[in-house]
Amino acid sequence: MRSSPRFLAALLASLALVACGDDTPQASTGTGGAAGDPGSAGGGTGGAAGDPGSAGGGTGGAEPDPQPAKCSSDVVTDDFSPGMMKVGDGGYSVSLLDSVPAPPAEGDNAWTVLVLDPEGNARDGLTIDVYPFMPDHGHGTAVQAVVTPTGSDGTYGIEPLNLFMSGVWVVRLKLIDPETSAELDVVRYAFCIKK
Repeated sequence: MRSSPRFLAALLASLALVACGDDTPQASTGTGGAAGDPGSAGGGTGGAAGDPGSAGGGTGGAEPDPQPAKCSSDVVTDDFSPGMMKVGDGGYSVSLLDSVPAPPAEGDNAWTVLVLDPEGNARDGLTIDVYPFMPDHGHGTAVQAVVTPTGSDGTYGIEPLNLFMSGVWVVRLKLIDPETSAELDVVRYAFCIKK
């Protein structure tokens, strides 16, 4: 029995998606992994029938047609707007003041964030660990983001924030007191990243 070139291309694309389901997420900065992130212990979803490029998906040719991001994850994603704020369980707030590109997109992104303590005071001098993670695939990114204070008003730049493929990305920001190494709070942004 001979397999068609279309079937073989779809099978190879499926295998590539399954290989993407590495269950050892990588931290982009700081120490430790992405423990506690949704899906960090899972193996990813792989290529289900009907997904672009998987068995039964795509149309014609040796390569699947480019498709917009499929973000039918169990993770609720955020709608980007400059200044959007997240508040962690410890009462710290992080506002995403700017994203280049806006909204966040596939590839390298640069974010500017503002950190306020539970009393609403700007917090300078914190260590911020950044963990980009794809819960549907069970992996992070190998490119480490660098966090740089941009003034004395609680603002920090984060780049490159490498969201290297389309789909749901959860970006976890862990706020750490550099003097005591104590974790102060954690906030998460979740975006459906498109090509």
